[in-house]
Amino acid sequence: MSKAQCCCGKLRLEIDGDPTINVVCHCANCQRRTGSAFGWSMYFEETSVHASGNKSEYLPGNGQKRYFCSGCGSTLFWLSPDFKGLIGVAAGSLVGEQRPPPLASYSENSRCDWVNIPTDWAHHD
Repeated sequence: MSKAQCCCGKLRLEIDGDPTINVVCHCANCQRRTGSAFGWSMYFEETSVHASGNKSEYLPGNGQKRYFCSGCGSTLFWLSPDFKGLIGVAAGSLVGEQRPPPLASYSENSRCDWVNIPTDWAHHD
């Protein structure tokens, strides 16, 4: 079982199983969500992710439903209409384990020029 948590630890996830999708995304939405050059997301079967703690939700207008900690504001997980039946989890929030590397890079047309993506990953504009 994997575990994930927000910055303050008041919102937690317990996750059964391995990610179905493991990607980085360079779209403006992911850049804003993370405050970084890209978002690193792992998607798990919806039934395998169990949340506990005080969470709030945000609907940004792109069809996603994001869940974040009511205390520290960290976005921990989300639902996306593009991935029915899956829950996206911020890969950096996983606790105490090695994370498998992403296998694909999306929205590369928005990628910062200084970000180098391995050539053996799948590449998508």
